[in-house]
Amino acid sequence: GRWSRANVRYTARMSWIELARCAVDRATGEVHGEDGRRTRLSGRELALLCWLSENPSRLVTRDELHRAVWGHDGGWTRACDHAVSRLRARVEEDPAHPRHVVTVFGEGYRFEPLQPRVPAPSPLPSAREEGGTPFGSRVVDLRRHVVRGPDGEARLSGNEVALLQELLGAGGAVVERSRLTRTLKITSRALDNAVSRLRGKLEDDPGQPRWLLTAKGGGYRLDTPGAAIAPLPPLWGRDALEVDVRRALETDRWVVLTGPGGAGKTSLARRLADGRECVFVDLASARTAEEAAATTAAAFGAPTTADAAAAVVGAAHVRRGLVVLDNLEQLGDTILPLLRRWVPAGPGLRWLGTSRMRPGHDSERVFELGPLDPDAAAALLVARATAVSSSFRPDPEAVSALVGRLDGLPLAIELAASRCGVLGPAELLARIDQRLALLVRPSAGVERHRSLRAVLDGSWELLCPEDRAMMELLACFTGPFDVDDAEALGGLDPLQRLRDHSLVHQGPHGLAVFESIREYAADRRRGSNDGGRSAELRFARHLLRWAEPRHVDRLYHRDHHAPTRSHERAVDDLLAASDLALGWGERDLAGRLAGAAASVVRRTGPFGPTLRRVRAARAAGAADPWLALAEADLAIEADAPSEALAVLGAEPPPILELAGRWYAQRARARLDLGDAPTALDDLRLASETLERVRPDLSAWFRARWIVSLHIAGLDGPPPDEALAAYQRAEALATERGDELLAAMALHQLARFDAANGRPTLAVDRYLQTARRFQAAGAVTRALSAKTDLLQVLAISGDAGRHEQVAAEVIDQAQRAGAVVDEVTAWVYLATGRYLREADGPAADAALRAREAMTRTRPLPRGLGYLELRESERAARLGDAGSAQALAEAARRRFEALTDVHNLARADVALARAAWVAGRPGDALRQVETALTTLTTYDRPPALALRGLLHLTSGDRVQAQADLDEAVVAARDAGHTNEGSECGRAVASLREALRA
Repeated sequence: GRWSRANVRYTARMSWIELARCAVDRATGEVHGEDGRRTRLSGRELALLCWLSENPSRLVTRDELHRAVWGHDGGWTRACDHAVSRLRARVEEDPAHPRHVVTVFGEGYRFEPLQPRVPAPSPLPSAREEGGTPFGSRVVDLRRHVVRGPDGEARLSGNEVALLQELLGAGGAVVERSRLTRTLKITSRALDNAVSRLRGKLEDDPGQPRWLLTAKGGGYRLDTPGAAIAPLPPLWGRDALEVDVRRALETDRWVVLTGPGGAGKTSLARRLADGRECVFVDLASARTAEEAAATTAAAFGAPTTADAAAAVVGAAHVRRGLVVLDNLEQLGDTILPLLRRWVPAGPGLRWLGTSRMRPGHDSERVFELGPLDPDAAAALLVARATAVSSSFRPDPEAVSALVGRLDGLPLAIELAASRCGVLGPAELLARIDQRLALLVRPSAGVERHRSLRAVLDGSWELLCPEDRAMMELLACFTGPFDVDDAEALGGLDPLQRLRDHSLVHQGPHGLAVFESIREYAADRRRGSNDGGRSAELRFARHLLRWAEPRHVDRLYHRDHHAPTRSHERAVDDLLAASDLALGWGERDLAGRLAGAAASVVRRTGPFGPTLRRVRAARAAGAADPWLALAEADLAIEADAPSEALAVLGAEPPPILELAGRWYAQRARARLDLGDAPTALDDLRLASETLERVRPDLSAWFRARWIVSLHIAGLDGPPPDEALAAYQRAEALATERGDELLAAMALHQLARFDAANGRPTLAVDRYLQTARRFQAAGAVTRALSAKTDLLQVLAISGDAGRHEQVAAEVIDQAQRAGAVVDEVTAWVYLATGRYLREADGPAADAALRAREAMTRTRPLPRGLGYLELRESERAARLGDAGSAQALAEAARRRFEALTDVHNLARADVALARAAWVAGRPGDALRQVETALTTLTTYDRPPALALRGLLHLTSGDRVQAQADLDEAVVAARDAGHTNEGSECGRAVASLREALRA
């Protein structure tokens, strides 16, 4: 094989590959370990190692390795990965954390050759090291606790010896201030004094230190021969911001990076300081102006005299470069006097601060660090998790969802990644509600970064009691909120301070609190003296504004336009507030909040969450008499009319308006169940009951009653009386200021015309209705009128107009976010195309309809319509099996909805499938059954099918009679043109009779 030839090719090369724990003979594949043991690599393992070692520090893709070692592209095989795993087990010190054969995630592998290790200086010299450790012209003798130099010996204090031991033990790497104070058991001020004194003994010029250096990462390091400086970690998702800040530092003397804890402010500051002369001052432990001045003076190498602030000014005059003041938030306003002295002092200096809140300096330039963008956040998680566990395999969907729940904040992502050795992204996501306990990393170098709770504790401690109370209230919101909401709950001043503290941010849809901060504040709220009762009930009572008539009345008729997103955004808050109120035993408050949510979702969905809250409030004993009506309304919208009837009960409530609406809701439920006669009686009772209290609604329901009578083919007042009732409803509603009733009446008349053989008039009225709804700002109702128009055009045969209106409706629905209307438009577009036998475009529209349903909820009727047309197509192509399966699926949907009319249409589709399958007798029986129910434009196709079945059995006389009846039915339906569904059906039977 190719691998053996590769082995031969490498035999003539260098005979040994030197690794950390062993050496590998290129010729034989023998592995000689440090402990004397010998093993042998397989041929492929040797070829793999040789190829990688011949390309040191270069990415070698899996495909390249497959071609070199196996002689072909790898495709989807994991052979390369398995071979690498076996190779690591033989040659690496720690196969789980390989040093030489390194994974390049998503790409391939990289070989890192053996580098000579520089041993770290020993913290304490041995007895043979009498001379100590040299630092230029001075030598440190830790055994005797002295520094020898040209000017004699200087004694070292205990703190100075311990400090040197820690720094020497780090081998030139940066040691964080927090680690030094913790290890030495001294305060931050004592550490700065120890550093200042040690520089005086160790350095030739303490003002320009050469050996004991202030590190850019907020600590110190000792520069010794052979010491290596750890490279800065990569900065994720901040490239554009880094460029902007660098440009600002060219012109502005004082620049501040702000953002919530864990946003990466210090990391960005380190990156900006890299490659330039810099003084890095970590002020995390400073609490007063004096401590801040002393810490800064020590970082400058200036003596920490009584006036340390003046010492900084003096040192700044002779320095150039960048000064980073890290963690300014601890100092609050006390830092301002110092900044006003320091920033103008050194003309060659630029000052960069990091803070969770704005210092408020007059000339400061502020850059706010928000969340990482989704791609950068996902890349950071994958990179950190891969470093933790070489076996980590990311699930892109779970990673994306996880970083979204972590608000895209780098520290939270890194803490989550540290758990990936045990928990994958999906498991972390399932436990994300316990993030405060979950996101912990005890080994973190900086103590305040060891857990998410520690980061947020630091921010919380900076707040005054008033701001903490405000934060507890804002954390009750489930998402964005308006300024008006915040002002009503606590005022603008606390809101502004929370904004300055980076605890509230401006999102795309309003002000918001990051999810992690919201959970922390909720935890604090629940830990208060009253368990959060006062805050939570105050929040719940504030949301009662959505239950006011000015909101409920408008939502009942769906006439909101601009407030639409505000109403829908409030639903989650209303449901959360209802839960809080119910948890504290406030059942009436919980019921009113759930009822307000029901007013919003009754036309938009989803219905389940709100329905559960309404039922919970009623079960707890909420006294609101309107709540049962809201539950029934939601049950009907959720396609559960039987449950609605059970909720409504047998007797109406005593309040007249409530009783009238109760009858109307019962009529809707009964119509959905196919009980038309009793439903029509309920509509009549609704009209009669409302006549005294709401004459406009009374006229409306009377018109609906008349129209429904005619649609059902029952005797009743003439259609002109329905028109008169709609006109009366319009006039009375105008008096009440209800601008939409006229458009709603016209909409119903258009539906009446479509169902009673006047499609041309219906089209005109639908267009007029859409314009009037649009003028009234009722965007969703305008879309509803246009989708009804689209249904008429689908069966009319007017292909050009049908396609044009469909494109308009789909575009408008997508822009308005009305997914249900978008789905309906796709369904009717597919229907018209199937009827015109444009099967390819029709299938595409059907696919788009089903895809759109995944963004809202399954729509059983829409799916049934699609399955009916797809069944007709399969029958037309002679595929009897598919035609029957699709028709049966549609019938099951309509049966579950108790939709009698569409059940009859499904029976016609089943008859067509039986005919194609060679069972004309079964087909004829099913058609006869369907014709007892079908009316208007659905009858001609069924009659034509019956005629074809009679013709198949040789009964031309009955077939001719069916043709005559179909022609009359098509004329009554108003669809006589040959391109319409009725016209095509009649023409097919006529052609069959001629043949």
